[in-house]
Amino acid sequence: IALIERRYVSVLTKQDSGLYKYVSQPREDLRKLEPLALAVGGQDYRLTTDTPGDYVIEVRDAKETVLNRINYSIAGEANLSRSLERNAELQLTLSKGDYRPGEEIEVSLRAPYVGAGLITIERDRVYAHRWFKTDTTSSVQTITVPEDFEGNGYVNVQFLRDPGSAEIFMSPLSYGVAPFSVDRGARRHTVTLTSTPVVKPGNAARFTVQTGEPARVAVFAVDEGILQVARYSLGDPLDYFFTKKMLQVDTAQILDLLLPEFSQLSGAAAPGGDADGALAKHLNPFKRKGDKPAVYWSGLVDIDGSHDFDYVVPDSFNGKLRVMTVAVSAARVGIAQSETLVRGDFVLSPNLPMQVAPGDEFDVSIGVSNTALDAPARPMAIDVALKLPASLSIVGAAKHSVQIAPGNETSVIFRVRAGEQLGAALLQFTASSGKYSAKRSSDLSLRPNIAYRHELRVGNTSKREVVGGLRSMYDQLAQRRVAASVSPLVIADGLTAYLDNYPHYCTEQLLSQAIPALVFIAHPEFGSIAERNPGDRLRAAISVLRSRQSDGGGFGLWVATPDADAFASVYAALYLIEARERGLAVPDDLLNGLNDYLTQLAGDAAVNGLDGLRKRSLAVYLLTRQGRITTNLLATVQEQLDREQPKLYQDDATAAFLASSYQLLKQEKSARTLISGPLQRLNTPREIKNWLRYYDYYDEGIASAWTVYLVSRHFPAQREKLKSDAIARLLEPVRMNRHNTLSSALTILALDTYAATGKFDALPRLAVIGADKKQAAIGQAQGMIMQGLFGGNATQIVIEPQAGAPAWYSISQSGFDRKLPMATQSEGLELIRDYLDAEGKPISTMTVGDEIEVRLRLRALGANARGSIAVVDLLPGGFDLVLQSEPPGADSGGDDDAGDFAPAPASAPTLALPGSTLSVVHVEPREDRVVLYATAESDVREYRYRIKASSVGKFVIPPPYAESMYERDVYAQGGAAGSLTVESPKTAP
Repeated sequence: IALIERRYVSVLTKQDSGLYKYVSQPREDLRKLEPLALAVGGQDYRLTTDTPGDYVIEVRDAKETVLNRINYSIAGEANLSRSLERNAELQLTLSKGDYRPGEEIEVSLRAPYVGAGLITIERDRVYAHRWFKTDTTSSVQTITVPEDFEGNGYVNVQFLRDPGSAEIFMSPLSYGVAPFSVDRGARRHTVTLTSTPVVKPGNAARFTVQTGEPARVAVFAVDEGILQVARYSLGDPLDYFFTKKMLQVDTAQILDLLLPEFSQLSGAAAPGGDADGALAKHLNPFKRKGDKPAVYWSGLVDIDGSHDFDYVVPDSFNGKLRVMTVAVSAARVGIAQSETLVRGDFVLSPNLPMQVAPGDEFDVSIGVSNTALDAPARPMAIDVALKLPASLSIVGAAKHSVQIAPGNETSVIFRVRAGEQLGAALLQFTASSGKYSAKRSSDLSLRPNIAYRHELRVGNTSKREVVGGLRSMYDQLAQRRVAASVSPLVIADGLTAYLDNYPHYCTEQLLSQAIPALVFIAHPEFGSIAERNPGDRLRAAISVLRSRQSDGGGFGLWVATPDADAFASVYAALYLIEARERGLAVPDDLLNGLNDYLTQLAGDAAVNGLDGLRKRSLAVYLLTRQGRITTNLLATVQEQLDREQPKLYQDDATAAFLASSYQLLKQEKSARTLISGPLQRLNTPREIKNWLRYYDYYDEGIASAWTVYLVSRHFPAQREKLKSDAIARLLEPVRMNRHNTLSSALTILALDTYAATGKFDALPRLAVIGADKKQAAIGQAQGMIMQGLFGGNATQIVIEPQAGAPAWYSISQSGFDRKLPMATQSEGLELIRDYLDAEGKPISTMTVGDEIEVRLRLRALGANARGSIAVVDLLPGGFDLVLQSEPPGADSGGDDDAGDFAPAPASAPTLALPGSTLSVVHVEPREDRVVLYATAESDVREYRYRIKASSVGKFVIPPPYAESMYERDVYAQGGAAGSLTVESPKTAP
């Protein structure tokens, strides 16, 4: 260890001049060396000692500031006096940490006395041993590593005091353990990797791997910038195969039996050892792909000798690639690294909007930087061109010529118009000047200016029926399907399509989407529907349920909350019980925690009113269905119903839940009495104006579905009372477009329990009539269903029953309408959207980079309030959302002079601006839209947020849309609203 003139410590001594002896003295003696070290400029000095031990060298300046500190050990034979804080410790130091097989390990021992001992090499067993004897308290012993030893091991030394030693008051036994590792050179595979030193963006780089023997090789290349951010270094696979293993050898000795007075003291010794170890919705479906990452993976390739790998570097990348390879043979593993510099003649930097819509007209700019290495110093004439896909068209010139000197840059602007073909649109830029060239591609999302919508029509007919009024939709992502059957179970096909395409995903809706897959396990005659994997649906549902389950076992409607949503929780229990009864694996902990919540809910007298007691009755039924004795809970709920709601519950689904519980408990008389009310209500014709309107997860369709489901499942004697008219009434809300996600899922369950397999020899025929007025047959039989797909040119659907058998049918259409609505539609809701400037005035023209305020105004029509309202507000093309962030410590309070308190951390960014009054339950900001879940009041409530103009152009304004998630006849749709114009900043003259 050396001291040099500038008062810091170098790594090692380079020469022998100025040799000084240092014998374990206090550090004052070390400071005596300091002036001498400073007196000889540029000379290195080495400190040595003839006394074994552990030492620390500190180098200090005149102010006693420690400039450096080095720990080191001296090994050798000597008698040392020790001051022990613990009884009879044996201190071990190995000469190094890594040894080759067959090499000797030098072990420095410092013991409290002289004596004899045993050295062993151990891990899971004893691999080598050697006896030794010492005449001094400090000595160096050796032991040889076995030739076949690999991995890590431990040197274990057991040392016994010499009988003649004067240290008679110390424990006669001391021991110590020190870890070491074995050199893995025999396991290293010889592999070399070379790569193309320099390559242009968009061109192929070649990586060549050379191995010394047959091997399986993987090559990967990654952007060096990414690796630096992640602080990644290529790992050695041998670290995995030779993971450090613990010492598993137990050592026993009988010395304490001979000298029992030391047995209690031996436990204080420290042996050491191992001490050095250490369900996406409402997203833009027409996603732009974005720039390709500079990442390459070759896969596993078997080679013998040399092999070349070619990788086309993305044209968007300029920088350094780190190339790495791993080679594996039967007994060896090797790694190697190389580098490739990616540098183009020109660097092209496109700037274009993330999303646009049909009819938008916008500017696309490309920055061009001249980075050609051997180009002349004068400006170069560079041609910049743009090539567009069929979905976009150029406005003006597609090529521009600019003059750029080496090291300089400029930008070129193209005007582009969006067409009608939806999807990711790829724009290709090129720059060329003589032998110099560069290319770059970038894409944007061309998506419609209207929300995705699903429409379902169902009906039954005994004669040929022609259904018209089909939607005009974009072909991209459009689904057009018709199905018909002699069985009403075909309605489940259309309801399943409706649930699959439903864009919102609260807990109830996610569970409703998963229910059809359970039902179709038992219906292979449903053809392609039976191919749905219920296990996948279950796993997805369970994953979401776990994230939304509270400590009490219940579930939140959107996220886990301290106060769980009662219906979402009991509905989740129904789904999990159905899944388990149909043979799927349901986690016990999830259902057990939920059962605790059901028990608490069922016995909570504070949950009252018919809606609350309906949920409690359902909770009792679900507990009873799992085999629990719920007599007390059942009596408590019914007693409260008789006291508080004696007339209202008699024909409600509440009575059906109680009846089913009594039936499961074998109290059949009470069960028959209670089920008669709901059954009679189902069999009684009722005008639409007298239907139950939706409130708190209950309406006409839901009530009918619960009754059919429970009667068919638990009351075989009363099942005959479910007349065909009753099933027609069950399906009437669907036919009248009054269904929702909950009623749809429960209707599928009800049809599953009620319907039986029928004869399939009289399936209806299906046909389409096109714009040319010609009729063409479509569809094919799958089990008990005749089903087919129709295209966008169809104007009418024909359903023809056969052999006098009435036909049930469903026609589902999902997609994006081609035309924006011409007029505002307000059915039970009113929604108005304005774009405002900084002064709160409507604005239609702005400058790129400006932020404008979006104001949504919502109110309920014909009702005091309407809950479960989904508002979808698409952003115009070329605009981005602006999230609001509160500055740190803005509301920390307290004394301004209190310096001991750190400022409060910044709150999470939010979307809403101050002044928003709309009661919002959940907000989902997306890349190209905002989705709100709110409650509409009878008076106007506002929601305000900001967007930023990021591209120059003229952009069509998309209409806002709001709908009730449970009342399909309650919605609001904005009409045509013109466009927003974004201009370039005006430059000073």
